Amino acid sequence: MGFRKVVVEVDDVAVVQRLNRRKKLASHPNPVIRKVNEWKRKDWSTRFVQIYREGNKCADCLAKKSLNLDDDFVFWDLPPSDLVSILSDDEIGATLPRLVCI
Repeated sequence: MGFRKVVVEVDDVAVVQRLNRRKKLASHPNPVIRKVNEWKRKDWSTRFVQIYREGNKCADCLAKKSLNLDDDFVFWDLPPSDLVSILSDDEIGATLPRLVCI
C-alpha cells in the first residue's frame, strides 16, 4: 500500500508507553506485542498514541470482530451490520458520556 508514516491509536495508555519505548520487544510474552515489534522494525515511521475507546468505537468494534476471523486481512464492500449504527451515530455527531474518577 505504500504507507511510510503510520499512527496507531490504542486505548490502553500502558500499551502505548511500552510500544513507544526504544526497547526491543521481541521476547515479550504477548504475541501481539511481538508482532507489533516486527512491524516497528520495517522501513517506516510508527507512532503510537492513546485514544479513549469511546472516541474510536468503530475501531473498537472492528478489533472485537477480528478476534473471530480466520483471515489476516479482510476487505468489506459494505460495513458489517454491527458497525452501521456506530457509523450513523458518528455521522450525526452523537456524543457519548465518559465517566472520569477524580
